[in-house]
Amino acid sequence: MSHVTYVYRERRRTPLLLLPLVGLWRLVTGVAKLTGIVLALILGVLFMLVGAALTAT
Repeated sequence: MSHVTYVYRERRRTPLLLLPLVGLWRLVTGVAKLTGIVLALILGVLFMLVGAALTAT
């Protein structure tokens, strides 16, 4: 028989007055992450197209 132990991290409570700042910070970091992903996708496709064009010539 195997015994599985779950370790739960203590959840920190945010003071009520700081909730708007925490929400704004999460929104800003989420937008920054999404922007980084889209930028990496565009650059990846661009480099593949340039590589294919250079290979074909």
